[in-house]
Amino acid sequence: MTLEYLERKKVESNFYLNCFRATVQITGVLILINVVLSVVAAKHLLDPKPTQWIATTIDGRLINI
Repeated sequence: MTLEYLERKKVESNFYLNCFRATVQITGVLILINVVLSVVAAKHLLDPKPTQWIATTIDGRLINI
């Protein structure tokens, strides 16, 4: 019985490379979400909904102004 020599693959380098790649992708997605939320917030701040004024009469009816 002879022992055969098996070539060992370097698993560590691929593992760390894949982890780094996934970290960069997740960071990119988070930055994209942050930019979209910032645009939505800026749109709401710069273009607010007009205020609706409501007046009441003496007997309690509501009148839109």
